[in-house]
Amino acid sequence: MIILEKPLFIDEKKLNDTLAKFLESYLPEKLDTFLQHMIPVSFLSIEQMTEQNRQHRQKDYLTDVLSWNFLEDGMPLLPNEAMGEILISLDKAQEQALQLNTKYEQRVIFLIVHGFLHVMGLDHQTEKEALEMEAFEAILMKNLETWLAKAKKCSTLVEISGFSAVGQRARFGTE
Repeated sequence: MIILEKPLFIDEKKLNDTLAKFLESYLPEKLDTFLQHMIPVSFLSIEQMTEQNRQHRQKDYLTDVLSWNFLEDGMPLLPNEAMGEILISLDKAQEQALQLNTKYEQRVIFLIVHGFLHVMGLDHQTEKEALEMEAFEAILMKNLETWLAKAKKCSTLVEISGFSAVGQRARFGTE
């Protein structure tokens, strides 16, 4: 289950329900693991995110999202233990939202979705992997659109209509 480091505009329960339904439909073998373990999401400063990118990927620049799947090392996890981690730069999300002419909230949610898919074991190293991951991103963003649109009726937070995740990775180096 996704655990946000700090409250944002995101309904954590609805996000997790949507992610669980997605897994049930598309990656059913991953559902139990997701339901039994945590995936903390932390929001880092420009300096912290650049340092994490340098330390873990040997790339000396600010990136938008970093994620790890702790199951890849083969060690079994106890229930409620973290199965992975997602780090997000809110500053980079804001910059990308302006470049994409989209809402900041949309971009942050997209980065959570992108990191989540990496933690679930997906990647985009090959064209085939990239196409699969982008299709899953688009499915999740479309499913999230429903409750985000409802949230907009209660406040002025988010509207995702017209958003397409396909191609964002190539345009903005999402990794």
